Amino acid sequence: MKRITFLLAGLIIVSAAAFADDDKPITVAQLPASARQFVEKYFPGAKVAFA
Repeated sequence: MKRITFLLAGLIIVSAAAFADDDKPITVAQLPASARQFVEKYFPGAKVAFA
């Protein structure tokens, strides 16, 4: 039982550390050229809300 508890606690700590990044939104102009072309080709006229 202790082994399972420690394993579960370890998994929670590791997963919390994996999601603790510092992403920040960027403008469409800051996207790489290939990403901008993809958006313009497959979603013409759509407003990008988050990049």
